[in-house]
Amino acid sequence: MGLPSILTESKHYVGLCDQKNGRIILRDLAVPDWSDDSSIVWEYRRNDPGSENFRWTAGLKFRHNDLYGGDVAIYCGSRSEGYILSMETKEILLKVRDAGVNPHSAELLPNGIFIVGSSNDGRLAVYAPGQMTPAFTTILHGTNDTTSIPDVHGVLWDPKYEVLWVAGGSVLRAFKVDGTVDNPRLSLVDTYYTPHGCIHDLAPIYGDPNGLLLSTTGGIIKFHKVDKDFSYDYSCSASGRKFGYVPGCGLYTDGVLTFTAITRDTKVYRDWDTNVVFACVPLPDGEQMTFRYEAPKDAYYKLRIFNTNYQ
Repeated sequence: MGLPSILTESKHYVGLCDQKNGRIILRDLAVPDWSDDSSIVWEYRRNDPGSENFRWTAGLKFRHNDLYGGDVAIYCGSRSEGYILSMETKEILLKVRDAGVNPHSAELLPNGIFIVGSSNDGRLAVYAPGQMTPAFTTILHGTNDTTSIPDVHGVLWDPKYEVLWVAGGSVLRAFKVDGTVDNPRLSLVDTYYTPHGCIHDLAPIYGDPNGLLLSTTGGIIKFHKVDKDFSYDYSCSASGRKFGYVPGCGLYTDGVLTFTAITRDTKVYRDWDTNVVFACVPLPDGEQMTFRYEAPKDAYYKLRIFNTNYQ
């Protein structure tokens, strides 16, 4: 079966941290065969990948930021570090430290403030533009309503509501970024508890500024910022709700849903890695088709669709 035109007539690039081979790549969903590197449209690999511990790299995002000269990739690694990388020159523009234990997600605000969230200690580290050490840190406890285990798995800037969304455990939080650009601070605005289990990823719903996409142990769910509720009301939700361990997810503006899911037959390398990416395509008749892309040589954790916009 060939791919539908929705995938072949417009760009559907997906960013992946290949933890097995120590690289960050963009693969094209218009190329059905991922058995080799022919579907890769962009790649970053250090000559000394061990120095950045790429085998634990996570939290990949793409941003356009004038302060850093254009399109950048941002990510974090297990050595309590976060990075801003020029996509054009493949030069590390900023490397921050003291981000916490097991960083899982990073965000770059339009004004250059850089934020890293860590899983093991629940730390949010906030960096003034260009600075390597945090101007502000806070530790989140009580990330679900029954335990006090700290956990941060996703951070995402929201330009419409001017808040930083932070997800971990069964909790979604909204923070204001206060203070000044050179001395930023965070203050809690709202807290929401999901009934669908612990949150593993947090992503925008492109084309819907009032929605957030979260992967949980109850599958991929939507948070509605106005109604302040959680639901399965999003494109291709029938496919997204099937899996209980979804490290990364994303929705394109045309409704194509893509995600990584860890199951018995997709798990490789580490317990949290897979060599399979799923793409679900909405059809005009209301039905959907799900395609499976397998890269036998790779091992992916989170993914992020290539879009430099915040939402």
